[in-house]
Amino acid sequence: MEKENNFYEIWWADGSERTLFKPAEKTKYAERFDFDVKDLVENGEVDFFDEDGDVIGGVQTITFEQE
Repeated sequence: MEKENNFYEIWWADGSERTLFKPAEKTKYAERFDFDVKDLVENGEVDFFDEDGDVIGGVQTITFEQE
């Protein structure tokens, strides 16, 4: 039997850093990086844009499967 565990990952287009966090921490990170928790939960991801409208990073759902 497999059990799924979801986490979230903040990524940057320049590859500078990736941050993994637990679902219980999503509000804290949403406040810090100014994204909508509802959008993240509904869509599984959100993008970060610069003032020119270019994607510079985002948050995505990561699922780890365990036996």
